[in-house]
Amino acid sequence: MVSTWMGDLLGKTRLLLEEVLVRPAGGARSVWVLTPQYSDGDTILSTSTDVFRKDSEVVGIKSLKIVKKAGDANGSWMKDPTKGSAKIYFFSGTRNIIHLPFPWHGTGHVVYNGFVYYHSADTNNEILKVHLSNRTVADRLLLPGAGRMPAYSLSPHTLMDLAIDEMGLWLIHADPDFGGNLVITKLDHSSLAVEHTWDTNCNSRDAEAAFIVCGTLYVVYSSHYGGRSSIQCLFDIHDTIYTESISVLFFPKRYTSHSALRFHPKDKQLYALDDGYQTIYKLEIKKI
Repeated sequence: MVSTWMGDLLGKTRLLLEEVLVRPAGGARSVWVLTPQYSDGDTILSTSTDVFRKDSEVVGIKSLKIVKKAGDANGSWMKDPTKGSAKIYFFSGTRNIIHLPFPWHGTGHVVYNGFVYYHSADTNNEILKVHLSNRTVADRLLLPGAGRMPAYSLSPHTLMDLAIDEMGLWLIHADPDFGGNLVITKLDHSSLAVEHTWDTNCNSRDAEAAFIVCGTLYVVYSSHYGGRSSIQCLFDIHDTIYTESISVLFFPKRYTSHSALRFHPKDKQLYALDDGYQTIYKLEIKKI
C-alpha cells in the first residue's frame, strides 16, 4: 500500500491518498481511494441524512464544481453511500487489469456497502460483486439479453451501467430488439438476484450517461459535436411523474462529454467524469 498526504486537494479538506489496489506487472492503472481526514463543511463530504421520496423529482442541476483532472479521459469516481463511509473511489480508464479477481470493462462500476460491482471484461453480460477488503468474488450474475450493444451511443465503451439510489442497486442496458431503448433492472445487492425489469421509452441514441433517483431513470443526451448535455428523457417506475410534460434540464457548460455519472442519495450530488475532470453536480429536487 502506498500512502501520500495531499493538502487542500478539495478546498480546505485534507485527504489521505491510498493506493489500496496495487499495480500489477504491465503498468495497468489502479483504483485510488481518497480518505477524508477532516472537513470544514465542503459539500463533497456532506452526509445529509435526507432521502428522496418517491413523490419527488429532479428539476435542475444547481451548481458545478470541478475538483481536479486525473487519469484517463474516460473513467468513473464515486462514494460508497453506506452509512459512515467517507472514502472516494476513482477508477481510471475503461478496461484495466488491476489487482481484482478479473479485469473490468467500461465505466459502469459502483461501490456499495464495501463491495465493488462491475462488468467483467471479455464477457457480454457478467456482473461481478467483489469484496474490497480481500478482493474475492462474493457473487456473480449473467443477465440474459444484456451487453449486446452500448448502453449509450456516445459512450461505446460501456455495455452495462450500474447505478445506486436510495432503493438500492440497479443495472441499465440497451436492448437492440427494443429499438435500442434502455432497460432497467432492479437487483438485490446481497445476492444479485433480479427483482424486476422495466422496458423504458428512453433511447440509447445520442445518450452519454444516465442515473437513477428514487426509482426514476434520468437519461443524459449530447451530440458528437459537443455542446451542453441535457436530461431529455425520464422513466418513473412509480408512475408519479408525468414524464410527457417535463422540461429539458441542461447541465452547466463543461469540457467534452460525461463518461459516467454516479448519484449519491445522501449528499444529493452527481459525481461525474468529464474528459478526465472529476466534477460534482448538485441536484435541485422538488416534491410533486
